[in-house]
Amino acid sequence: MVGFGVVGQVLTVAVQNDVDRRQLGVAMAATSFFRGLGGAIGAAVLGAVFAAHAGMTGGDVAILDRAGRTDVIEAAQTVFLVAAPIAALALLIVLFLEGEMTFQLGDELVTAGPNTLLFARGGSVHTLANLGDTRGRYVLLCAPAGFERRFEPAAAAGTVPETIVVGGTIAERRAGAARLLPPVPRGINVLVRGDHGTGRIAVMDNSVGPSFAGPPLHHHDFDELFYVVEGELTFQNRDAVVTRRAGEIAFAPRGVHHTWANHSDAPARTLIVCTPAGFEPYFGQMAAQRAGVEPPDWAQLAAPPTTVVGPQIGHDASPATDR
Repeated sequence: MVGFGVVGQVLTVAVQNDVDRRQLGVAMAATSFFRGLGGAIGAAVLGAVFAAHAGMTGGDVAILDRAGRTDVIEAAQTVFLVAAPIAALALLIVLFLEGEMTFQLGDELVTAGPNTLLFARGGSVHTLANLGDTRGRYVLLCAPAGFERRFEPAAAAGTVPETIVVGGTIAERRAGAARLLPPVPRGINVLVRGDHGTGRIAVMDNSVGPSFAGPPLHHHDFDELFYVVEGELTFQNRDAVVTRRAGEIAFAPRGVHHTWANHSDAPARTLIVCTPAGFEPYFGQMAAQRAGVEPPDWAQLAAPPTTVVGPQIGHDASPATDR
């Protein structure tokens, strides 16, 4: 890892404190598996790049003359140049919840407060900092998965994706004034579409009123994550019915039947994350219908199908009390 230090251990502790203890073993096993798989693929691909540019084969001896050492150095530089955009392919999505944070994207500085979303396209140079004197809190979404491995203990098996440092911190650079980002308004908002990146993720913001019945029980061929921003929502995942409040999540893997509703007497708001992207036209059409306007071109594309397998969640359902 380049310029990473002990951030991995700190982030690992944060994840372990946030994951339901019943899911901790599965989460650790899955992340270790994909970490090892990613490391094997990365070693094979970048090893091939190194060998090709160094002009070496498996039978070459390890003793090199001056020209050979120069070839190896140039090959190593090529590997770093190839690895840099690969490491930056992930999309970074930050939803700010509390306090005020400063974010640098390229050469631009922006300031974000509660209910503000910022998106860093794959390949972009970025960083963030809390330059204030109050605590800041945000939700971080990355696609594809892999960055969560930096939240694991140092003793966890497998490799960790490399972070390439290209400059100093925001405080060190003593940059100028930052542009203030407006908060996301209530309603139906498509915040990140597949065509904003490489089709890996779509992020929607959905505000619903009291006694919102929600969709019928259904399933589809993509993963769906719900992060409750405000209020209280009831979720059904398979046969389990649970209540999730602000700051809590519900996750429906692809193929698993699920639904949700607002059975409370107060409005609620949730962030909906779909991977891969593709379902955002459905929300785009709903937003256009609510606003009384024609849907934009991207919202007129076909969304992945959903299969209805049951009714909405009844008010007589008994949510589980544990988290």
